[in-house]
Amino acid sequence: MKKKKWYSLLAVVVIALLLFTACTPAETTATESASASTEAQASTEASGEESAPASASTEAAAGEVHEIYQLMPKLSLAGIVNPYVEDRADLDKAWPKEPAAEGTLKIGWTEINQSSDWFIAVKNSAEEKAKEYGYELEFLIAEDDPQTQSQHIDTFITQGVDIIVVDPVNSSAPVADINRAVEAGIPVLCVGAVPENCAALTTLCSNTFMNGYLTGQYMAEQFAADEEISATMIVGVMGSSCTESRLCGAVSGILKQRMEAKGTPYASDEDAWLAGYNLFEEIKSNGKGGSDEAGFQVTGYGTGDWTIEGGLAAAEDLCTANAGMNLMISENDFMAAGALKALTSANMKDQVKIGSVADGTREGLDLIKSGDLLCTGLNSGIEQGEWAIDFIHAIFEEGKDCSDLPLESLFTPGVISKENVDEMYDESIGFYKTQEFQFPQSIPELKAENQ
Repeated sequence: MKKKKWYSLLAVVVIALLLFTACTPAETTATESASASTEAQASTEASGEESAPASASTEAAAGEVHEIYQLMPKLSLAGIVNPYVEDRADLDKAWPKEPAAEGTLKIGWTEINQSSDWFIAVKNSAEEKAKEYGYELEFLIAEDDPQTQSQHIDTFITQGVDIIVVDPVNSSAPVADINRAVEAGIPVLCVGAVPENCAALTTLCSNTFMNGYLTGQYMAEQFAADEEISATMIVGVMGSSCTESRLCGAVSGILKQRMEAKGTPYASDEDAWLAGYNLFEEIKSNGKGGSDEAGFQVTGYGTGDWTIEGGLAAAEDLCTANAGMNLMISENDFMAAGALKALTSANMKDQVKIGSVADGTREGLDLIKSGDLLCTGLNSGIEQGEWAIDFIHAIFEEGKDCSDLPLESLFTPGVISKENVDEMYDESIGFYKTQEFQFPQSIPELKAENQ
């Protein structure tokens, strides 16, 4: 995508963000949002690569596209749209499908857990939306166990539901189960975490890399062009695609803004992504890394397990070892809240700015309103639950075409900051103001937009 085109897309995102509002968080025990908790089983993805949502075309293999696309799939690049993704129209996905019983639509949903306010919001919002449409929804909890999730899918096949929703416990475990359901004539919609290549209609999920890319740019804008940024990072768990793509996106965004501020911009967003990817890999391998040219250094990172308590513990260690830092990048709002406590205790609150990449919780927005947090990104459990049911309504009752969707259908990314927090704030819910559902783009539409 060319740079001017990316600017126009960012402008569209900013305008869209001004149309909605925000917010409430979880308790101190709350864990990370959907895909992060989904992929906390980092051992299943510890190689640093995961199967592509849809394989890259032979054009990429032939070296005719930017290097960043040739690197895909990578955990740390999840969320970058590959304009050379192969069509899926000819893949049997058990679609089209008519409800088994006239006037009734039966949905079977297997969810990872209910261990945090994020997952609770997914369940509650899905049930409310299904009730609104008059659908029958059976919502089962896998308790982080792939075998239990497999049994759920078998149960739904035996029941003959009209469609199955799967939030994968990990990327590989449910693939055979999904394909088995499709072979039985039942379409499958995934949410939250993208499974390895399979016959699901698509996966509805937040755009982790681009949320990082946008929030990273915003964080960097808070520093003068000649001011060195000495940063630390608090991550959920390295080895999770959610963690790695969010932080890789943030590093890429910071590099992009810094190089622009210094008058030596990258030729394209792809170049910024590639530079960010290389720097993130250095940080991941060595525990630190930086760019003298951009005036940006990451001097350390800590693991916070997506919780307030984890963020507090990680930040305490980082404060001790990095007395000269002036920026702390947190993967999510919960860890940022813990980090703020550590900075306050260490008398470093005035010295160190904190930015969050996700989730847009009410607690995160409260911290933005008070001036204690620079920003956060979009990732609402309410949207995840509601929009899955909206998608099902769209394909069964509104005639929407789901025959050639990518395996990864990404929600619009965005930044919440002091500039728009008031417009996005809503005291009645746990996240930013819920947006209107938009049916995902097909592969041909994505190709036309991005080439």
